[in-house]
Amino acid sequence: AVFGRPAERPRTSAERLAAELLAAERLAAERLAAERPRTSAERLGAERLAAERLAAEWLAAERPRTSAERLASERLAAERLAAERLAAERLAAERLAAERLAAERLTAERLAAERLAAERLAAERLAAERLAAERLAAERLAAERLTAERLAAERLAAERLAAERLAAERLAAERLQSV
Repeated sequence: AVFGRPAERPRTSAERLAAELLAAERLAAERLAAERPRTSAERLGAERLAAERLAAEWLAAERPRTSAERLASERLAAERLAAERLAAERLAAERLAAERLAAERLTAERLAAERLAAERLAAERLAAERLAAERLAAERLAAERLTAERLAAERLAAERLAAERLAAERLAAERLQSV
């Protein structure tokens, strides 16, 4: 028996055509579901296959079906429905995984950008602080040098004044002795 059909009655050409169309449709649907979301051309092809399947079913329905044929048809419809549901679930799971992966990558990129910006800001602040410290040190050194120069000039002036006073006192003493 084929699909529950009694072996003593050979299948008609319409039945063979219907079985081949159903098998081709199931194979095409499984391939498309496993590969990627269907394009409009693929959807059009699937709709054409569905129309051909419907025509084949109408041809097969022109004569009364046996209970075995009805059982086989119901089993085939159930298998096709299960395959379609499984393909839809797999496609939804793949889409969800792709969206989650994209979100994780976006989060990682944003975190990396924020960390890079924080590191750049810290480096700029450190450079500014170092520059300010160097400028302050240079200003302090210049002020100390200026103070040292002023003190040296004042000491030199005081020494010169003391020397002039001493010379004047010595000259005055010599004049007094000569009188």
